[in-house]
Amino acid sequence: MRKAALTVDGQASIHWYRSSDKVERVFCYICGSTLFWRPDIEDYQWISVARGLFDQSIGRKLAKHTFIEEKGD
Repeated sequence: MRKAALTVDGQASIHWYRSSDKVERVFCYICGSTLFWRPDIEDYQWISVARGLFDQSIGRKLAKHTFIEEKGD
């Protein structure tokens, strides 16, 4: 998703965490769930949103799946 298209309600319930020199991750303060992450790259327009956040279809197709070889059964 483009960063400019993302809006977040409940800012008080989220925490931005710099996990490395190049990436920030966002977690829920209440339950600890991973919400999204974004590379800290100049002019990079994308943010990765956890698909598990949505109960209904959001009208998007999966563009990338990371760690597919290590997935559970």
